[in-house]
Amino acid sequence: MTSKDSIRTRVSCVILHQNQILGFWAEDPHDHRYFLFLPGGGVEAGETLEQAAIRETREETGYRIRLDKQRDPVCKRYDFYWNGKTHHCCTYFYRAILLEDRADPVNDAAYHRGVAWVSQDRVEHYFSYDASILEAINHLL
Repeated sequence: MTSKDSIRTRVSCVILHQNQILGFWAEDPHDHRYFLFLPGGGVEAGETLEQAAIRETREETGYRIRLDKQRDPVCKRYDFYWNGKTHHCCTYFYRAILLEDRADPVNDAAYHRGVAWVSQDRVEHYFSYDASILEAINHLL
């Protein structure tokens, strides 16, 4: 396997609060398509998967969370096309609980277009762009 084919280990959080799912809008820098993403991202050196999930959620949404220890994470491998390239992902999806209704301001990546809460009954509509992601969300709900 070459470096361009390497698998990126990442995390995402499914946060359900008052029948809504927490996410954020992102605009692909290459083709300008919009996606609603779960908060998440790569694991930094020396960081556990759990620490990365909490940090990424805070960075991308401004919300403080704790992971739901009653639910095991779901791991999915999939390819995702972003910014003109196919990324091979191994994502650990965690169910998380909001600690407070207040969010800090977000100053994230240039592609970030705003935090969003979407109704739980609209999950399929917003996340159908990838079957593996949608399956993980439905499993954790």
